[in-house]
Amino acid sequence: MWRLQRDHPGLIETRPGILSLAESVWVDVHDVMRVAHEILLPDEERVPADFPLLLRDAELMPGWDDEWIVFERERLRQLRLHALEVLAQRLTAQRRFGAALEAALAALGSDPLRESAHRVMISVHLAQGNLCEARRQYEECASILGAELGVAPSPLTRRLLHDFDLGDVDVRTGQKRLQDVTP
Repeated sequence: MWRLQRDHPGLIETRPGILSLAESVWVDVHDVMRVAHEILLPDEERVPADFPLLLRDAELMPGWDDEWIVFERERLRQLRLHALEVLAQRLTAQRRFGAALEAALAALGSDPLRESAHRVMISVHLAQGNLCEARRQYEECASILGAELGVAPSPLTRRLLHDFDLGDVDVRTGQKRLQDVTP
C-alpha cells in the first residue's frame, strides 16, 4: 500500500480502520451499474444511449476469490443479466431488432443456462417474424437444459412457441411438419 500510494498519489484514501479508492477515481463498474439501474427503473421505456456498456462482459475483479468479492461479483452479474433482458425487450418494442438480439446474446453468453434469456431471444425472433429462428432457439434451450440440468424448458418457455403455433415447424426447412393422422 505504501508503494501504491507513493507511485500513484491520491489513488487511495486512508482513514482509521478504512482503506478505499479516492472518490475522484473512475471505476467502469460504476458506469455498468448506473446503466443497469437506469434500465430497470419501473415505468421507464427509454433506452439509455450508453446501453452498449452492458454488452461487454463486466466481471468484477476476475481471478480474485475473497468472499466479499464473490458476493459482489454475483450481485453485479445478476443485475447485468436482468438489465440485458429488459433492454432486449425494450429494444424489441422499439423494433430495433439488431440491438435487441445483441442484448439477448450478451445475456446468453454470460449464462447459457438462463432460461429467461432464451425466452427473450425467442421473443425477439418472433417479433421480427423469424419463426424458424425462434424454433431453433427453443430447441437449443431444450438441448442445453436437458444436457446440463436434466430438465425440460418451463411451461412459460414452451407456451411461447405454442402461442405462435410453432410446435411443428421444422428448423431445417422452416416448413410445417405434416401430422401423422391415423384413423
